[in-house]
Amino acid sequence: MNAKIYRFPEKRALFKGYKIPLYTEEEILVTVMSLNVFSELPEKVTENTLENYDPLTVIKALVEAKSSTIFSSKTKQIIIGILRSIESL
Repeated sequence: MNAKIYRFPEKRALFKGYKIPLYTEEEILVTVMSLNVFSELPEKVTENTLENYDPLTVIKALVEAKSSTIFSSKTKQIIIGILRSIESL
């Protein structure tokens, strides 16, 4: 009987989360506004408390803000830039 060698795919690194880089005051402000308007958090988000929130909550709020009609096209461009810069860890 001939031996058969099975090659299994290499084990991929475990997914650890997201990195959301915010470089400018505008990006921080837009992210805070998006969370305060589109998330169901019990408390208001501030620039100082922003890092305490789950990245998935932040991403969801930004996606909703991007498709809303309450923000200007300039603000939506900032949101698109933030969403494009998100990295998986």
